[in-house]
Amino acid sequence: MAEQVTIQVDGQPIEATAGELLIAACEKGGVYIPRFCWHPRLRSVAMCRMCLVEVEGMRGLQPACYVPVADGMEVRTETAAVKKAQEGVLEFLLINHPLDCPVCDRGGECPLQDQTLAFGPGESRFVEEKRHFEKPIAISDLVLLDRERCIQCGRCVRAASEVAGDPLIDFSYRGNDTQITTFPDEPFKSYFSGNTVQVCPVGALTAAPYRFKARPWDVSSVETTCTACSVGCRGVLQQTRNTPVRFFGADIEATNWGWLCDKGRFGYEYVSHPDRLTRPTKGRVPVTWAEAIDEVADRVEDLRAGGGAAAAIGGARLTNEEAYALSKFMRVVCSTNDVDCQLDDGLPGAFVAGTQQRATVADLAGAAAIVLAAPDLKEELPVLYLRVRDAVVGGKVALHVAGGRQSGLDRFATTRVAAAADFDAAALPAEGDVVVVVGRQHLGQDTEALAAWAQGLVASLGGRARLMPVLRRANAHGALDMGLSPELLPGRVAVHDHQARERLSARWAGSFPLEAGRDTRAILEAAAAGRIDILFLVGADPLADLCDPDLALRGLEGARYVVVIDLFRTAASAHADLVLPAAGWGEVDGTVTNIEGRVQRVAANVVAPGQAASDAQLFREVAEALGIEFGCGTPQATMAEIAEVAPAYAGVKASAFRGRAGREGVLATPGSVTWTLVGDAQPAPSAAPGDGLALRVGRRLYDRGTLVSHCPSLAELGPGTVVCLHPDTAAARGLRDGDKVVATVGEATFEAAVVVDAAAVADVAFVPHAQGGDPLHLDASTTVALTKRAS
Repeated sequence: MAEQVTIQVDGQPIEATAGELLIAACEKGGVYIPRFCWHPRLRSVAMCRMCLVEVEGMRGLQPACYVPVADGMEVRTETAAVKKAQEGVLEFLLINHPLDCPVCDRGGECPLQDQTLAFGPGESRFVEEKRHFEKPIAISDLVLLDRERCIQCGRCVRAASEVAGDPLIDFSYRGNDTQITTFPDEPFKSYFSGNTVQVCPVGALTAAPYRFKARPWDVSSVETTCTACSVGCRGVLQQTRNTPVRFFGADIEATNWGWLCDKGRFGYEYVSHPDRLTRPTKGRVPVTWAEAIDEVADRVEDLRAGGGAAAAIGGARLTNEEAYALSKFMRVVCSTNDVDCQLDDGLPGAFVAGTQQRATVADLAGAAAIVLAAPDLKEELPVLYLRVRDAVVGGKVALHVAGGRQSGLDRFATTRVAAAADFDAAALPAEGDVVVVVGRQHLGQDTEALAAWAQGLVASLGGRARLMPVLRRANAHGALDMGLSPELLPGRVAVHDHQARERLSARWAGSFPLEAGRDTRAILEAAAAGRIDILFLVGADPLADLCDPDLALRGLEGARYVVVIDLFRTAASAHADLVLPAAGWGEVDGTVTNIEGRVQRVAANVVAPGQAASDAQLFREVAEALGIEFGCGTPQATMAEIAEVAPAYAGVKASAFRGRAGREGVLATPGSVTWTLVGDAQPAPSAAPGDGLALRVGRRLYDRGTLVSHCPSLAELGPGTVVCLHPDTAAARGLRDGDKVVATVGEATFEAAVVVDAAAVADVAFVPHAQGGDPLHLDASTTVALTKRAS
């Protein structure tokens, strides 16, 4: 435990941690010292001089953001000298700063405005004309700069460089002409650019999607959890007139430290998009909810009477409570375990749910080493990338990269091997904890073998290793925990677990199959063969997501009845018999579970459009139409039922989310399910280059998926249909950056632009997924031929 010391601040004793910065210790003790450049998550630079205080025994005024506390230190924050210094700093800052607070986008929540009122001189001696600049200047696709408002605190520069590792903005010129700028031919293309807006203490940096959309006193705010990926970043969602207008990060120690990626920060725009589904349709003909419920109930009743088969694909976008309702509905009402929230792009469900020594995000910073056998975290789990980066910068934690594309973390790696099977555990330190981060590195990867490798590595290290299996889909971890997997029941237990089945059967007042169900691919194969009577697609579009478009199409055409429950019309909707409008993020209350098993609250702040409703409401109403007592009447009631029947969630109750401690959520406990590899497969070692190019299809942060394509600020930020090649690979084939090629994969062809990328792997063609083209049929051995198109 860190040593505690006592300091005297304005005559009052304050307890602090030895070495803690004076400004932070005072704030914890209830004494606010004004500041502009200091931020608790950034390196101290003492640039603004607003936090000057008197410290007994030290000559002159001292910057509280730079002085560490020591036992017995005496500090004075309200002397005449301190007040004169504060007034002087503010007077100089306002020489050229516009005094147009009512029209500034920061007005009403501006530290400069607040501190001028609280600590300023009250009037200025300067009457000269203020300087003026052209404004706003777009320094990125999402961030605008008003140079005349900048007070040169450097927060944005440090946030971009220190936190994100993207040193793409800095100060230019000197003296009175100093201003923030980007570098020539180096635009501010950072996935974390919105963080610079959030840390800016004035209206110099503004977010293009929010600029002049609302005033802080006009908005309704709730703290909630981002679902752009599965990291579980906390933030505050604001709306005005039932339209979301802003989402900004909340500083939670366990997860995101206040940072957000731009996809999470600006991804709220789809919620209010005019293309949202607003009423049920049969084909393209609108029907009432009552008619839709009756139709589904009739189909399910026929299935129950005739012994037909039902299946559900999707559910990773749902809250835990909605996912539980879907799991319960499929098992009790439809008598099937054919449910899968992963569209053949994750990890084995039992492997994820059965992880006993699961690492937390906070474990990364305290480990001796991190083994990274995962996708490019910056592209798929951006804030986890920030936390890993924070842990390894400066060699604090040793990083070992096993396979995958090169990423921004590789420069910090102690070792890097081309494939997981090439990794030698002897490279790890002999002492200290090890965190193994494992996830699908590309869509054609054999994840059974990858999971077995990770399991074996953790076992070989004994009790000092912890595993973090990562899935990218929003609430995929929570959906698995709720039983949206063919081999799992709610609470991280196996389908064949006798004790769990008895507990669920008693609570559900119904029985369900003993055998494990079918996963997404097997469901679609059965549907293509005419063996699925009702197929539910819950926030899922196999035609866009599955790396086997032929199977997806045959499955949708072969299923006798298809129900699509979604926010928007998708490609799959064209093959649906019934399309139902769902309420989404920001419109429903509940919880979600992140990559570390942390259960956190999501909160509603807007009303869903038209007749859109929670997925749980649909399942409950269909069950009740069949005379089945279903429960799950409210998110709170469902949460209580989950705590009753799911052992891993026994401690997850509404009371756990109250107060400051409740903001960080609750860690679910390990389950009883175990996973064992069937067979003896192991991840293939790196192969020697051959004549062809191996094809790897993976994710980028921005794509043309359903949600991003309905966010105007993000829709055009994806790379498009491109083929990324290592410089040596491109040169060997006579290709240059920007060349147009025809790519041939089996019998399929597509046109793409060449991107010469040093992060690519030699003799491998990397194609970003879901960029508007048709999905490709993939496996670990898929190859591609490239033919340069004549200009």
